[in-house]
Amino acid sequence: MLVILTTTNPTLLYNANSKRKKVAIQMQPSSIDANNTGRVHIAVGFQPNTTVGDAMQGEALLQGASIEQPRAGEPISERWKGPIWATASATNQSLVIEEEIEM
Repeated sequence: MLVILTTTNPTLLYNANSKRKKVAIQMQPSSIDANNTGRVHIAVGFQPNTTVGDAMQGEALLQGASIEQPRAGEPISERWKGPIWATASATNQSLVIEEEIEM
C-alpha cells in the first residue's frame, strides 16, 4: 500500500500490467488528511482532466471515496490492466493505492 500526493497535472499511478489481478485506489478522508478537500480524477488508458462533465474527466473521487477492481467474485477486466492515471482539482490530494498481481 502506498500513499501518493497528486498534482493538477496527470500522474501515472500504474503502468499497464497484463498480470494485474486487483487494484484499489482511495482518496483519504479529510479526517486523516485535512488537505483533501478537492477531487481526484482516475482514468484507465488516458490522462484525465478535472472538468466535471467532460468526456475525458475519468472517474471523480471525493474524500473517502474509493475504486476497487474487480468487483467481488468477478475477474478483473482487460481495461483495468491498462495504465492508470490520476489528476487532482487541487495539489497535494492524497490517495492510498494498492495493486495485486499474479505471479
